[in-house]
Amino acid sequence: MKIRREEEVEISPPREAKTILAALGYVPTLSFQKRREDFSLGGAVVSLDELPGLGFFLEIEAGNEATVRRAARRLGLSRQRPITATYIALVAEHLSARPGRGRDLKF
Repeated sequence: MKIRREEEVEISPPREAKTILAALGYVPTLSFQKRREDFSLGGAVVSLDELPGLGFFLEIEAGNEATVRRAARRLGLSRQRPITATYIALVAEHLSARPGRGRDLKF
């Protein structure tokens, strides 16, 4: 279980986000692809994510911990050990384990 605050804004067209971040002094260091399909389950949003090269991941989001736990039970996942690392950390770890490959690469 991981609780963190997230702020989301829509930027249209999406390429403008890169322009804004560059203007603020940010430079790309890691890029990866993620495919996501969302489902509703008992007040929770269950997201099935695919990170090509890493596999599939399931994320459960809800307004409170009890709803997340209830959804996990309904999915048969209540006894599974969750992954708490971010996708960025998982991709960076995967890339650093590849001989001759650094973090500043697209994945």
